[in-house]
Amino acid sequence: MNAGEKKNTVLVAAEGISPESGIAKRLGHSAHFLKVDVDTLSIEPYEERPGEDHHAIIRRAASEGISTVVTANIGPKSFDLLLALNMNVALARDVDVRTAVTLLAQGKLRVLETPTLKHNVEDRDRVLQARTGSLGKEGGHKKTKVPKIRAPKVHTYTLRQLGGRGH
Repeated sequence: MNAGEKKNTVLVAAEGISPESGIAKRLGHSAHFLKVDVDTLSIEPYEERPGEDHHAIIRRAASEGISTVVTANIGPKSFDLLLALNMNVALARDVDVRTAVTLLAQGKLRVLETPTLKHNVEDRDRVLQARTGSLGKEGGHKKTKVPKIRAPKVHTYTLRQLGGRGH
């Protein structure tokens, strides 16, 4: 790329390396990162370097001038990193790479203002380990009480419960 040439390139978190590959369900679980030219739809796999995690890949992409990442979900740590790097996150679910980039070019993808997930993978794993009791039994660690994660309340009323309430 010449110094005067500006490319409109995005980083896509994908399940594969072809245009028909699906968008990764979560940025941190992405099997592949693809650099996609929005104008020509040319795809270049963004190769992972030894010992590099997805945050390092995102930092490298930002240093190359990529300003948008396309994914289906993003946790708070990755979202904060993207904000710090002045990068946008475009939400694309249940579509392939080609469709997601086309929708982005048409302005039809939502740019996120908050993460789509409340917890990071590491936090979830820690909660699961604590629930199964694998934390606290080894190494003298004290077992911590983990709050139960419950499904949202669904209100179901019987006729008897509604009786006398003006229903």
